[in-house]
Amino acid sequence: VLARVKLVDANGLALTCFAFSTWLFFAFLCNIDEVGGKNNGVFYMGDMLSWGVSMGLLISGVVQGLNGDHLGFTSYVFHAAILGTIGRNFKLAVSLGPNAAPLHIVGFFCYAAAWFNCIVTVMAFRIAKMFGVLYA
Repeated sequence: VLARVKLVDANGLALTCFAFSTWLFFAFLCNIDEVGGKNNGVFYMGDMLSWGVSMGLLISGVVQGLNGDHLGFTSYVFHAAILGTIGRNFKLAVSLGPNAAPLHIVGFFCYAAAWFNCIVTVMAFRIAKMFGVLYA
């Protein structure tokens, strides 16, 4: 008996990872439940970004790549690298406190990611329109 393995779409996992990372930044920046103060959960944000979010995005990227979605593969692996790097640098900044180096390079990495996202979005809309997926 020959068993076939069917890979499912991994966009749901990727969206969940993006939502989780957005929630982490929201909780930190808005100091929800004093996460940055007496209930110091900030130290754990680095691990959650480095392992939880980036590994989920990496798995999503691999599954999408195996499904033939090259754009999804590239996007998810790229964002896994970004959020994992931010998590690692964020953890170093929190652990070193005032002695930590500035996060300028991470900021430029985020600017580059935003620029790449704009380019990929325009490309995706043009491809979708070319193949008749969008009727605008």
